[in-house]
Amino acid sequence: MPEDLEGSHGKVRVLILGLGNRLLGDDGAGSYFAEALSSMDIPEWMRVVDGGIGGIGLLEEIEGSDILFVVDSLSPEEGEPGDVRVYRVDRSSVDREILLKHLISSWSHGVTAEVLIAAALAMGRLPETYVVGIVPSSIDLREGLSPEVKVALPRVLDSITKILRDRKLDINFDISSFLKKIDELC
Repeated sequence: MPEDLEGSHGKVRVLILGLGNRLLGDDGAGSYFAEALSSMDIPEWMRVVDGGIGGIGLLEEIEGSDILFVVDSLSPEEGEPGDVRVYRVDRSSVDREILLKHLISSWSHGVTAEVLIAAALAMGRLPETYVVGIVPSSIDLREGLSPEVKVALPRVLDSITKILRDRKLDINFDISSFLKKIDELC
């Protein structure tokens, strides 16, 4: 395991943080994903958190992680429904002063994934971070996921697994158990 990814006990600390509002259909994709994944057998060096609709309190969850995956719905304009996009957060290209002004203006309202990541970055607590997003089919007032987003969730899991394997962190998930849990949830 790469030395720079080792935590205080010699093990990498990976956090998978699912975000989303389940009352708004596909917006809840990250939340459903996290709940399904947390029911599986995961390594001791990995934590899975259902962050729901977010909140600045999630900064405490991020702290101490070496690698962070934020799973969330994207804007419908970012592709076709069910498309999965992975973005690596570039920590070096951010103007901290502009970032802090943005954070102050939105601190108590609308804490989105972007604001949460920006706050962690501004406070010097942002680990190696990836946003794994799913393009929604519908963000309407309803529970459950559209068929397009539901079938995209295993691709989200594959994307995370590939990144971890590229970091020499071997991990295998039982996809059929994962799919069964997704079916139970939505």
